[in-house]
Amino acid sequence: RKPQLISSQYPPKMLPAWLLTTVALASIVARAQEVRVAEYGACFDGSEYRCEMNPGECVNTTFVSIYDLPDGVNCNCLNTPIGSCYAYVQSERVAFCVEEPDDCPAPGTFIREDNTFGVNCTCSSRSNGVPSRYGGCYNGFNLRCSLDPSDCSPLETWIHAYDVVQYRQGYCHANETYIGACYDPSVRVARCVPNDESCPSSFTWIPPYELEFFRITCLAEMGTINPAIPETTSTTNDDGGQKNKLSGGAIAGIVVACLVSTSLVAVAACWYVRKKKLSQAPYGSNDIDVGSTGSKLDDA
Repeated sequence: RKPQLISSQYPPKMLPAWLLTTVALASIVARAQEVRVAEYGACFDGSEYRCEMNPGECVNTTFVSIYDLPDGVNCNCLNTPIGSCYAYVQSERVAFCVEEPDDCPAPGTFIREDNTFGVNCTCSSRSNGVPSRYGGCYNGFNLRCSLDPSDCSPLETWIHAYDVVQYRQGYCHANETYIGACYDPSVRVARCVPNDESCPSSFTWIPPYELEFFRITCLAEMGTINPAIPETTSTTNDDGGQKNKLSGGAIAGIVVACLVSTSLVAVAACWYVRKKKLSQAPYGSNDIDVGSTGSKLDDA
């Protein structure tokens, strides 16, 4: 029996461009960062739990991590207190919420978790709704809002809360402040916590700048800033010109748009080249002689 010829009288069907584009977009979305919200521990005095971001604030009490808190004790950014800063701005005395004493500009006064003057600061905001302020890590191009200088990589510089407006548009608020996570190797689960002191000794602390490799984003708080409480969002250069910086979300949107555009161009180019080759090839040139591939078939 002689080998038969396999004839391709018609060009092979290609997958539609819309399907290839959908697959490309799906792969991008699949690799997108998973956003999680922070969990906070508490100080225990023997009878009551007080939510606390920094274990060092548990004076004459015991810090209890999120792994040991009893059921019913839920500490989040809305009920976790932080300090406040009293400072003079244009000869007017103002108060705003900050976590660290260094985030209070001189000659300001830092008060630790004190409600004497009715400020009542939490990780999220003051009692009047004005958002709390945080510092950030600056890499020379962009600033990432963070809780503490230890959240910065060796290539980043810590910027205090009152200075971040020189590097970005607006102050850093809790819902855009990145934190790290505790990784439990026994069950391979990571939970967002504000600092390494919140991790049990057998767990691994992952700082925020390393979490991106695990496609996880940990934020101090979820939600949006109350639009009824405006804050200054524009800054001025030394020469008096307006200074505009892209936010992290805008940069991410540009990157995704570039990836999608590149995928569409690649699909279109492949389709055009394939179509051109098929239109130039003579009839029957795509026929394949099975016996000419090097493994001969015996005649029957």
